[in-house]
Amino acid sequence: ELYQLVLREAEGGDPDEEDAAAYTTLRLAHSMHNIGQFAPAERACRLAVGAYERLVARHPDNREYAVHYAEGLTQLASALEALDRPDEG
Repeated sequence: ELYQLVLREAEGGDPDEEDAAAYTTLRLAHSMHNIGQFAPAERACRLAVGAYERLVARHPDNREYAVHYAEGLTQLASALEALDRPDEG
């Protein structure tokens, strides 16, 4: 919930701050996945991916945002695979 709040507050403001919040959420999702907490990892990934969708739409020339977006999608697919939802991933 805290990361959701931080991402909401960062949304539409300084894009680098939004990126930092989204990337931190993505790292949290990765840690959750590593300890077998796949459902929370999925939720965190979805938050980060949503933020990166907005960032990439607003800043299509920023390669770093695009790379982080792709990383988020990959992590989301991995979490969905672990939750036995590979088709969705």
